[in-house]
Amino acid sequence: MHLLAQPNSSLILQELGLSCPEDLFDYDFFQDDPRPFYKFSKCLYFPLGDGKRVEPSDSHRFLALLEEKNQLLRVYTQNIDGLEEIAGVSSKRMVYAHGSLQWASCTKCKQKVAASAIESSILNGDVPLCTESSNTSIKAASSRPSSPRLKRRRAEHTDGICGGVLKPGVTFFGETLHENVRRSLERDRGKADLLLVIGTSLSV
Repeated sequence: MHLLAQPNSSLILQELGLSCPEDLFDYDFFQDDPRPFYKFSKCLYFPLGDGKRVEPSDSHRFLALLEEKNQLLRVYTQNIDGLEEIAGVSSKRMVYAHGSLQWASCTKCKQKVAASAIESSILNGDVPLCTESSNTSIKAASSRPSSPRLKRRRAEHTDGICGGVLKPGVTFFGETLHENVRRSLERDRGKADLLLVIGTSLSV
């Protein structure tokens, strides 16, 4: 992200084959060609370079302390780095408004994997592909008569591997926010005694 804001950003865009920075997080563009995103993704996952990640700050650890003291109802975050959980906040307390880099899902079979499963691809700038058995995605329908659509899907998986592109769990332009965000807000708004706003104006 910071890389595209530097003076040589036009050169970087040219190297990635992009006409504008927004294309990097455009869902339609990603579906057409995920390679530019994964050429750049190392800057997102390892912003310090050399495979180094950012460590949680005192603010992240403060949220974990609130939970430890039974004073934390929920953390709503616009961040996608997952530093709250790394600091110790439990996943059940987290609502990622824009998704998270901590997981990825297959654009074909929807299988969800941890970020560690695509780490080597990210470091190499390669597009990670789903290695899920294609039989898994059609197992539930195996006892029913095969529809034409199901037969086509089976024909596509001749090697037994799904092979779909794995997409990070962040919300791209053109995607809607996860339904969990709305449901959590409705559930929590009458329960909170205090609202702490950290690092955002909440203007968006």
